[in-house]
Amino acid sequence: GMKARMRSSANPPAIGLGIEDVDAADTPPRPQVMEVHDETQVNLQRGVHPLTVVIATSKMLRDDPSLTQRIATMVNTAYGRHRMSGSEVEHRASTGDWGRLANRVLHLAFREEFLVGCCSSTIQPPFTCPGWGHWGLLAVDEAAQGTGVASALVKAAETRLRWAGCVAIQIEYHYIAGDQRSERLRAWYEGKLGFCCVCGADFRMCYKLVCPPHCCFTLPPSFLYCCCCI
Repeated sequence: GMKARMRSSANPPAIGLGIEDVDAADTPPRPQVMEVHDETQVNLQRGVHPLTVVIATSKMLRDDPSLTQRIATMVNTAYGRHRMSGSEVEHRASTGDWGRLANRVLHLAFREEFLVGCCSSTIQPPFTCPGWGHWGLLAVDEAAQGTGVASALVKAAETRLRWAGCVAIQIEYHYIAGDQRSERLRAWYEGKLGFCCVCGADFRMCYKLVCPPHCCFTLPPSFLYCCCCI
């Protein structure tokens, strides 16, 4: 008789693990990106898709109930400690409801619907000189680091401060001499971004002068005008 043909069944497609946000701030960090097999999500965070930076508002948190915890988790993971709670996220987002009247806001960076970074900017903090803006709370999702997220967030923050009329911008950061990560941050802050350290060894306070878009440099020097034009 005829031999029955043996048909080997094809292996079922592998189901990859998507990049999921952890549920609590004290949950251990997610696995490294090489363990994630969802190509779409990996590409989103690696920079294949366009990056969008917006200012957080209460409406955004209402429209996406998971966003509050995603922001807190990303910040706490980036800082390696409990840096921000859900209620703090909600408070910072509520300040964005004031639009152009807001003093401190929270900038959020997205690729598609995926949150990849955040940064705060304040037009006039209580601890800086008059006319000196400030940005901080810079955090980037581990999988998206090195894809231009931090640069885009800083650009958005500094553009906002310049258009608000700030004549200088102040930042602070922790520094450990000889530590590879600290040295890389110092080279970026005080090198590429152009900040100058005025005090501090382990905790460095830095500033740089900026020129507001409508600085009237033809008028006589005044504290109200841009420091670069005096």
